[in-house]
Amino acid sequence: FAANIGIAERNSSAPSDTDSLWVDTSQAFPILRHYDGTEWIPSGPFALLTNKSGGTLAAGSVVVADATTAGSFTTTTTSFNPKVMGVLMASTANNADGLVALPGAQVKNIAVTATTAIGDFLTTSTTAGSAAPSSSAVSGAFAIALSSRSGAGAIAEAVLIGTTVGGSGLQGFISGLGIS
Repeated sequence: FAANIGIAERNSSAPSDTDSLWVDTSQAFPILRHYDGTEWIPSGPFALLTNKSGGTLAAGSVVVADATTAGSFTTTTTSFNPKVMGVLMASTANNADGLVALPGAQVKNIAVTATTAIGDFLTTSTTAGSAAPSSSAVSGAFAIALSSRSGAGAIAEAVLIGTTVGGSGLQGFISGLGIS
């Protein structure tokens, strides 16, 4: 970035000033973007990727990397899947681009399969697009609930922590950071 970065106005088309940040309002969810010298890309812990799940996914769906198409995501029905990428920010049709929140993002309305308490760890579940809560750190945990909910549905808020392949939930995540 240039030292004199400015914020361009909110608009559905890219500004001509490539030294500014742009709030892209062309999507259902506004996206902060910066110019990387070639194209305008999402700034922060987000990625604009293609839905290859075979259907429309709702905002709050838990997504994993699609193994067959680069730059895309799908859902999983595998519990504790360490390949979770993040959470979809807006409803996205199949083969359309969707904004995926990545580790470090604070997200709203994550689909959960059961009663969730503040501080519960979230993992993938056997229900496509939904997270399963756990009161303890487990392998495959990708988020921590910041709100509670009684029964299945959507929790209001969580922070994405990422997963560590071969790790054991939060302990593996911390070990991956080199912290003991």
